[in-house]
Amino acid sequence: MTFDRSRGIIGFQIHDCSQFPGGISCRDKACRTYLAGGVVYSIDVQDPAIVLGYVTNVDGKVGLSTRATSTSALIGLGGFVNVPPGPVTITAKVAATGQTIGSYKMFARAGALSATVALPQ
Repeated sequence: MTFDRSRGIIGFQIHDCSQFPGGISCRDKACRTYLAGGVVYSIDVQDPAIVLGYVTNVDGKVGLSTRATSTSALIGLGGFVNVPPGPVTITAKVAATGQTIGSYKMFARAGALSATVALPQ
């Protein structure tokens, strides 16, 4: 994969708040220590140059995989590369059920990384 500097990168980190009694609750922001696996992302911009990748840890080697199909347990990271500059909406869903976790409005900037920490909405 080659990064086109006239485009941007959208990075994301997803947190798992289900570790708490009563289910998903981020009121005290304690869930920020739990990164969620099994989450898929989509972007509302349709462009064949955009590449989706999830950060994986295979045998101690951490890297961006374009073959992974969801976030990895305890890592919860990924991103879109070569996003045209401008506003985008990223949607996170539970891979196993399709349940929407949330949608996040962002702005892609040319030659830059825009990142979000995603909490359930």
